[in-house]
Amino acid sequence: MDADFAANPDRVHDDRKHRLNFPRALHNRLPGYAPTPLLDMSDLAADLGLRRLWLKDESSRLGLQSYEILGATWALYREVMARLGRRPARWDTIEELRERIAPACALRIVVVSDNNFAIAAARAARWLGFECVAYVPGTAAAARLVAIEREGSTVDAEAVSYDEALARAARQTAPEVVVLSDSSWHGFTEIPGWVTDGYTTVFEEVDEELESRGARVPDAVFVPLGTGALAAAAGNYYRVEPGLTATGKIRRFPPDLRLIGVEPAEARCFIESIRAHRRVALPAAAPSVMDSLARGLPSPLAWEVVRRTFDGFIAVTDAHALAASHVLRDHGIWVNASGAAAFAGLVDGLTRRSDWGLDLGSRSEVLVVCTEGPLVGD
Repeated sequence: MDADFAANPDRVHDDRKHRLNFPRALHNRLPGYAPTPLLDMSDLAADLGLRRLWLKDESSRLGLQSYEILGATWALYREVMARLGRRPARWDTIEELRERIAPACALRIVVVSDNNFAIAAARAARWLGFECVAYVPGTAAAARLVAIEREGSTVDAEAVSYDEALARAARQTAPEVVVLSDSSWHGFTEIPGWVTDGYTTVFEEVDEELESRGARVPDAVFVPLGTGALAAAAGNYYRVEPGLTATGKIRRFPPDLRLIGVEPAEARCFIESIRAHRRVALPAAAPSVMDSLARGLPSPLAWEVVRRTFDGFIAVTDAHALAASHVLRDHGIWVNASGAAAFAGLVDGLTRRSDWGLDLGSRSEVLVVCTEGPLVGD
C-alpha cells in the first residue's frame, strides 16, 4: 500500500483541564531514572526546510529499549494501591516499596503483548516481587522472547495470533491475577488508562527540557500509533490534561499546536477509523517491519482520546520507515523501523505538504517521538 493521510474532522478544540502528573513522582524513584534525551537536530531541520527539529529519543529507557516501562510501572503501582486500599508507607527506593507491599499483596501478573510492553511488564513485576507470565503469539520476534525471559517472566508462545494469546490469557482468572495491557477492551479500561497516564511522563520531560533551554512549544508533534496508548498520552497532555507539572508549574499550550499520528500503511486502522467516524477493524493487519505498530484495530480507550485531540494521521510504507531509521542512525540515533515511524511520517508529510494540507515550513518547530531501539537480533 502507498503512503496516506487523513485529516481529523472529529477534533475537539475546547477540551481542557489541569491535573498533576502523579506518575512522574513514581518514575523519579525508579532505579536509574533519568529523562531520555531531547535532541536538537539542526542539521536535519535544515535538510527538511524546518526552523527547528526536536527528537525525543526513547531508544533506551531505564535499561530497556522503549518507553513502555513508564506505563507498566504506573499501572501496576496503581493496582497495588487499589488492592491495599491506601498508598504504601513512605518509600524512597524500589526495594523499600517491595518491602512495604509484600505482606499485603501476593499477585500474579499476566501480560498479553507481542512487543516491548511485555518486557516492560515483566520488569515492573520483577521490581515489585511478583510472578509474571507473558502470553505472546508464536510469531513474536525471538529477541523479544529472550528479553522477556531475562526479566524473570515465564513466556507462553503457543498462540498463533495476538487475539489467540489474549484468549489464552483471559482464561487465567483468579483473585490474585492482574492482567497488564496497554490496550483496552469491553469491561477492561482501568489498567490501560493507568498505562496511558504513565506515558505522560515522556511529554512532561519534553516540556521541562524545552523550558529549561528557553525554547518555545513546538508547532507540531508527531507520535507513532499502534493501538494508540502513547498517542492518547500526548492527546491528554497537550489538549485534555496539560498544564500542572510535578514541580507545580502551570504550562499552557496553544490550541493550534498540531498532533499527528503515524502508523504503518499496511495497518492503517486509525486512518480507516477516522474516515468512518468509528473504530474500524481491518480484515488482518499485514506483516510490517514496524511490527510494534502493526495493529488491526485501535484500542477503544485510546481511540476516544485520539479522535478528539489529534489533527491528522499519516500512514507510512515499510520502505520509508526503514529509510528513516537509516537516516537517524547516520545521525547517531539507533532506532528500528517502528522507532523511526514518526520521523518517516514527518518526511512524508513535508514531501506531500501541499496535497495533505500540512502547513509546515521554514518557520516551523517540530517534535518527533522516536520510540524504540533495536533488540539484539532485531
